[in-house]
Formats: sequence, structure tokens, C-alpha cells
Amino acid sequence: MAVTIKTGTLSTDKILSALQKPEVLDKVILAEAHVAPMYALLRSRLKKQVALQPEFSHFEDQLAPTWTTVAADATATDTTISVAAGTGYYFRAGDVVLVPSTGEQMLVTSVASDSITVTRGYGATSAAAISSGAYLLNTGPSKQEGAEADNASYTEPTQVSNYIQEFSELLAFTDIQRASETYGGPEEKRQINKKRWEILRSIEYRFLFGEPKLDTSVSPPRRLTGGLSYFVTTNVADYSSSFDEDKWNEWLEGVFSLEGGSPKKTIFCGGKLIRNLMSVLQSNYTVRTEVAKGTWGLKIVSYTSPFGEVELIHHKLLKNDYSSYGFAVDFEYLQYRYMKGMDLRLIDIQTENPHVKKYEYHAAVGLDVLNEKAMGIIITPA
Repeated sequence: MAVTIKTGTLSTDKILSALQKPEVLDKVILAEAHVAPMYALLRSRLKKQVALQPEFSHFEDQLAPTWTTVAADATATDTTISVAAGTGYYFRAGDVVLVPSTGEQMLVTSVASDSITVTRGYGATSAAAISSGAYLLNTGPSKQEGAEADNASYTEPTQVSNYIQEFSELLAFTDIQRASETYGGPEEKRQINKKRWEILRSIEYRFLFGEPKLDTSVSPPRRLTGGLSYFVTTNVADYSSSFDEDKWNEWLEGVFSLEGGSPKKTIFCGGKLIRNLMSVLQSNYTVRTEVAKGTWGLKIVSYTSPFGEVELIHHKLLKNDYSSYGFAVDFEYLQYRYMKGMDLRLIDIQTENPHVKKYEYHAAVGLDVLNEKAMGIIITPA
């Protein structure tokens, strides 16, 4: 082969490109690492339990309600008061009802559907007109001396159900590829690690946005697990038109209002919600940043609100249409459920082809929202 001799100074642009060794970091960066913070915190806080069946249930109950509103105007002499539809059962004969707007107290003598018959001005305050929409507070029963106990009542628990959902991600590698060297270490190991994050992302999506479903149109059936957006219905606030500190505290008041609820709430926030919050919090509150131990280094911003301790976590899956959303959870009432022996695991699948290695990430898991009134969803301006 003939040798080519050139004159002049040798510079980088004169070297054949094929001879130039590329500068490549010997590591492959995974951009979407911390995609499942709720999953991580459920597991790290030991909020997990084996499911004995693919459909799991719990029963929810609460103290008898005490507040309602007046359904129609009542004069100072009316003795029959109409209350909001479906709330007549809040009262029994012998209960004493307070009208906060006027200070009047009334004795309930009988109840018929959503109408209560009362003795007006039963305390020191005289009877007064009551406007439609005014609040009524049942302060409790007043038993007549020596009278036999009557008007027995009870609350009926509500059954709440959800399903275990099967998640699966498959990987396959030829023996030639497994023997090849690549930047970032063995490609097989890197792909397995990445696939783990992908299945965690799928589980996290379902825990946030899933709707429960049993699909019997196929055999065996397919099951979907429901998430927070389905089960949380009480403390849902849409402030997409305007948002300020008062609205934020109004929502927090509802989230913390459950009797027996935890004094600490964790709120998973989209990026826009974080920005909206910081603009109203930083001038009035001391905001602390900490790294949660044992949870893959999640950063938690916390502060003490007027209603309880608040933990804020930026959730990277809450983006685009959900960037201005926040999901408040009470870990006392949230559980990660899984079928026995079917928590997230990597399975080595045997194949007939000796030159192909197959793996499957598999999980049969679900979310159990034990008391949705301890949770909340907030929407702020996009």
C-alpha cells in the first residue's frame, strides 16, 4: 500500500474522522429516574399488605353527621323546617338544633323525611326568621328525666372495593449482545434497570389516575386498579381561574378536617402548582427542604400550615395538563396491596432458544384508599 506524505502542520481537522476517538462519558444517563414517589413512600413507610383475592375491599364509616342547611325560608313562627335533601335522618325527636345565623335553639319533636317539626325558641334566644341556605347544627339529644331510652340509631358502613392489576414488561437479549461490551457497562444490566423504572412509572400512573374495572369480556378476566383521582371526591377544589393563599388554606382546612385524621399530609405536586404555591408561601411561612431517607433520595419541602404539617413533593408525572394539579394523601389511610409472592419482581424466563435470554418484570398490585375524606385534589391556574 502506498504511503501518502503531506506537508504542513498537522491539525485536528486534517485527521481522518475514522481515526478520531470519540469523547463519550462511560455512563448512560437515565433522565426519568424518580418517577414513582408515591410508590416509594408507600413501601418505605411500610404501608403495604398482601391481598388475599384479586378484588379487595374495606368498609368505611363515620360519626353521625351534625350539620345541614335549611331548604326553604322559615318565619319566626313556622314549626316545620325543611332541610337539605337527604339530611332529615340527621335528626331525631329530642335533639336540640342551633341556628348559628340567629343564635336560636329549637327542640325537635318529630321527623318526616326531610322536614323536622320543632319547638321554636327553646333556649334563651327568641325565635327569628331563618333564610334558605342557613346552616343548622344538631348539638345532640336532650333526654327527659326518667324517660325510657328510645330513638335508637346507627350508621351503616359503606363497602369500597378495588382490584389488583397485573403489570408486565418483557426483555430479551441474544447471547452475542450479552457478550458485547458497550459504553455504560453491560447493556443487559442497563436495559433491565431502565425497564424497572418503566414498570414503576406505569404503576404510579394507575395509582394517580386509574379507574377500577373488572373486564369479563375476555377470559381469564382483565382487572384495572383505581387510583386517587377516582376515589377522592370530598376535598376536590378547582381554583384554575384564580388562586391565592386564602384558597390554598381553604382547601387545606378540608383536607385536615377529618376527625382522627393524621396531622401530616403529603402533597404530590405538578411543577406549575409548585410555582403557584411558592409565590404565596415564601413571604409568610418558613419553608424547609429535606431529603427523605430510604426513599431513593426524594426531596421533600415541608412547612407548618395553620391546619397541620404539610410535605410537598414535586411529582414528575404531573406535567402537561396535570402540571397545575396536586394530590394530598394521608399515609395513615393509604395502602399498597399485592398478591402473595407477586410484588414487583424480575423473573428469568426459560425459552426454547438457547441463544436468547428473556426476563419479565411482573407485578400484581393495587392501591387501597382507606378513607378518601383524609385525601384531597387541588387544581390551580395552568
